[in-house]
Amino acid sequence: MEELIKQLMGQMNKRFDKLEQETGQMNKRFDRLEQETGQMNKRFDKLEQEPGQMNKRFDKLEQETGQMNKRFDRLEQETGQMNKRFDKLEQETGQMNKRFDKLDQSLEAVKQEIVNNQTENRSYFKHIETKLEQQRTFELVSDELRGIKIDIEYLSEKTGKHDKQINNLSKRIQA
Repeated sequence: MEELIKQLMGQMNKRFDKLEQETGQMNKRFDRLEQETGQMNKRFDKLEQEPGQMNKRFDKLEQETGQMNKRFDRLEQETGQMNKRFDKLEQETGQMNKRFDKLDQSLEAVKQEIVNNQTENRSYFKHIETKLEQQRTFELVSDELRGIKIDIEYLSEKTGKHDKQINNLSKRIQA
C-alpha cells in the first residue's frame, strides 16, 4: 500500500512539475503579449498624432503644386522658343546637306584619281619586280661562277703540286 501511495505521489509530482513548466511558459507568453500590446499602444499614439502632421504636409503639397504650375508655364514658353530654334536648325541643315553634296562630288573625283594612281603604281611595281628577279638571277649566276672559280683555283694548286712531285720523281729517276 505504501508503495502504491509512493507511486501515486511520484506520478503526481511529475504532473505538478509539468504543470509548473507549462505555467512558466504561459507566463512568458503573457509577458510577450503585454510587450506587444504596449508596442501597439505606442503605434496607435503615433497614428493619432499623424493627422495633424498630414494636414501640414497637404499644405506644403498645395504650395508646391502652385510652384510647379508656374514652372510648367515657364517650360511652355521655353518650348516655344526651342521650336523657333529648331526651325532655324532645319534651315541650316538644309544648307549643310547642299554642302555635303558638293563634298560628295569632290570625293568621287578624288576616288577616281586614287584608282588611276593605283593602276599606275601597280604597273610600276610589276616593272620593279621584274628588275628584282633579274638582279636575283644575276646574283645566283655570279655566286655559281665564284664557286666554279674557287674550284678551278683549288684544282690548279693541286695540279701544280702534282707537277712538282712528278718533276722531282723524274729528277730522282735520272739521277
